[in-house]
Amino acid sequence: MKPQKRIRGGKVRWVGRYVGTDGQERSKTFELEKHAKAWSLEREREVRRGEWIDPKDQETTIGQLWVAWEASARTDGTRKVRELVGRNLGRLERTPIGKVTPPDIRAWTHALQTGRPWVKGCDGLAQNTVDSFYGQLAGCMNQAVTDGLILKSPCKGVKKREQIVHAVAPVEVLTVDEIWMLEAAAREGKQGKGWVLKQPSLARMIIVGAATGLRAGEIAGVRIRSVDFLRKEMTISEQSKTATSEFEWAPLKTKGSRRVIPLPQFAIDALAEELTENPCDDRSMPVFRTRNGNMWSSSTLASSFKALRKRCGLDDAVTWHGLRHFYASSLIYSGSSVKTVQERLGHSSAQTTLEIYAHLWPGEDERTRSAIDAALDRVGTGADDDENGHRSG
Repeated sequence: MKPQKRIRGGKVRWVGRYVGTDGQERSKTFELEKHAKAWSLEREREVRRGEWIDPKDQETTIGQLWVAWEASARTDGTRKVRELVGRNLGRLERTPIGKVTPPDIRAWTHALQTGRPWVKGCDGLAQNTVDSFYGQLAGCMNQAVTDGLILKSPCKGVKKREQIVHAVAPVEVLTVDEIWMLEAAAREGKQGKGWVLKQPSLARMIIVGAATGLRAGEIAGVRIRSVDFLRKEMTISEQSKTATSEFEWAPLKTKGSRRVIPLPQFAIDALAEELTENPCDDRSMPVFRTRNGNMWSSSTLASSFKALRKRCGLDDAVTWHGLRHFYASSLIYSGSSVKTVQERLGHSSAQTTLEIYAHLWPGEDERTRSAIDAALDRVGTGADDDENGHRSG
């Protein structure tokens, strides 16, 4: 449409107009005719290309959009995760979806990593939690694109963190003494000159974790019926849902995570003691429950373990996974094969196991040195060198 000239109060204004895909005419006033014309032409091109978005939709804030995103969750567990993210949107909550940029998303994830300014005393969230929060935001933005509220998700310009499998460092592997120190701290509740509440169930979870290498979510989700005391075995087929205290289960991390673990006597004793002190006739219930009778989750267990680790003065690198590393290293030092360690840990492939633990297999460094020395050794081989130093015979 051609811009319309208007004169008000002696001043000339130009009105650009176009018709949206909803059939309604929209307009905007400019001081110069060329600006009004350019604006109208751009809007008309968007309509022809199917790229036009109703300006009112783009003024919807992420906070307003998030209400619908929470309501669309199919399970209570997902809904609770989205509610948690909704409380941690920071400045994004008041930002119109049409004005959110990739730098805004990157600034938000950086704030989650380094310390949320909207949460007093926060020194940053774990990277896995940040990844989970980002995934929910990206899902919400993708839904907005599907619904025609925005043309492109601002998350498209944010490079997703690569999942890097790193070799375990010695400081991450708990020692026998450290494991029993953590167990005693949980069982006795002692904290220097003061005392904290005893956590006997947590103490027994630590022993079972060290004796089985279970992930936090796996041990939290172990049902009573999954433990076979006669065969001394434990079947791992599911895990507790994240960020919930309800009795809800979720699929394992990978298909390879489903496994049957032989239980050593320390694990048998700890499991039997737990069920004796906290009996339950319903065998579908988890073996371990919190002090309030709720279900443990990977997040609540990680939080409790972190507090316990701090009381014991252990390195910050020590997490629940330190028990898993102890289990793996113990199998390796006993002579177990890569395949056995992979199956016990529930890794998706032997390659993953090797990337994390290859350097722990005993004697490999010395075997490497010996192999190269033997290959380069000219003495005692019975071979003669030619004039160029190459071995013959």
